[in-house]
Amino acid sequence: MIPAKKKLNGFSLIEVLLAIVLVTAGMLSAIQLVSVGLVTASDSRNELTANLLAQEGIELVRNIRDNNFSANPQRDGFAGFPATNSNNCRIDIMGELDCSGGSNTLNIDVAGFFSYVTVGTIQTSFSRQISIIYDVTPSTSAKTATVTSMVTWGNSQFQTAANCTVAKKCIYDQMTFTKWGSL
Repeated sequence: MIPAKKKLNGFSLIEVLLAIVLVTAGMLSAIQLVSVGLVTASDSRNELTANLLAQEGIELVRNIRDNNFSANPQRDGFAGFPATNSNNCRIDIMGELDCSGGSNTLNIDVAGFFSYVTVGTIQTSFSRQISIIYDVTPSTSAKTATVTSMVTWGNSQFQTAANCTVAKKCIYDQMTFTKWGSL
């Protein structure tokens, strides 16, 4: 008697290749999805940081104006501001408004604050520029000043407020300040 042939169960070469293609396509899709998610999260973090830095710029300028009035209600609330309109000022946590045209690149200092100090700091990709435009010049005659705090990141250039968009990696905050006690 001749033994019966055993039927072997298994996968054909075509089935194995098809399975490899499907698994590879699924893994590549998952990797791409994770990659896009990481880039989006990084972009969102940069946008949020830029927005907060722009708001901080406005608040630091407000602090100068308010401290001037608080120290002496008869004193010019715009003391410490530039005498004429200025488009290239900077201010950091130290609270001094500098319109001499230095570098606008912000660094993280040893205390963890964003600063223009360069020694012993970590350089960031953020830059902040403060613009002050008075209703009339000189500032001693002005009753209001429009302050714009613009922040860029990722080596992008400063724009006009009308052209400053997130797509251009530019965010700004703007506020009109009244000289306390002048109305």
